[in-house]
Amino acid sequence: MLITFKCKAASDITMLENLAQYLLGIVGKKLGERGAIGDDEMAGAIAKLEAAIAEDRAASAVESEKKSKDDKEEDDRLRLSQRAYPLLNMLREANKAGVAVMWGV
Repeated sequence: MLITFKCKAASDITMLENLAQYLLGIVGKKLGERGAIGDDEMAGAIAKLEAAIAEDRAASAVESEKKSKDDKEEDDRLRLSQRAYPLLNMLREANKAGVAVMWGV
């Protein structure tokens, strides 16, 4: 199933349900049929998502040190920072504009 995030300050984002559920879990929200991150919650949501991305990058660096050059080239999976960036960018824009980010199925 697809989840669409909407905000008056940014373009809509559509992502798969499992990714949306994971990212919302990081910021302390649950994926329901509809939901929102209010402007009063935005700064905390941004900080939590940025912290999770930093933690993932650190783990990636540790993993990378243990791999050979050939293994590094074969590791083409998307990291959290790549998957979370669209939502993080939307949250930042919403925070600047003082508006909520909403989602629905």
